[in-house]
Amino acid sequence: MIQQGFYIRKNIPRPWWIMIYYNVETESDKNKAYGALLANGSGWDKADEVLAVLKHPNTAYTQSNLREHNSIIMLSKVTSKYEFMNSISHELQHVTEHICKAFSIPYGSEQAGYIQGEIGEQLYEGVALSICPKCNCGKH
Repeated sequence: MIQQGFYIRKNIPRPWWIMIYYNVETESDKNKAYGALLANGSGWDKADEVLAVLKHPNTAYTQSNLREHNSIIMLSKVTSKYEFMNSISHELQHVTEHICKAFSIPYGSEQAGYIQGEIGEQLYEGVALSICPKCNCGKH
């Protein structure tokens, strides 16, 4: 599992922390993900539900704590780089929507687009490692 955490700061009134768990697969991965969900405000039942979803390939989940200004994205093992991009872009939309809701930013606005772009920039390293984890080719 690859973990990546970062703040976004542009185009929003306060920083927002995002933690991403790529390729959640092993029991150890699931335990870390479970603990993160509970620490971010999920109840036991919801955390159990999320882990049940992540047992299947090509699934993902985003949980945000609007009050604390943070989000967790979890992606299960994927079957192709195309499925990976489908999952990450889908979850990116959810995080952007949650941030807009927390700060009363119109979701369809230009500002929302800039927020989503900043998240995408920050995701780059984790995405590159997830798509091509065994190389250090610099071609990502």
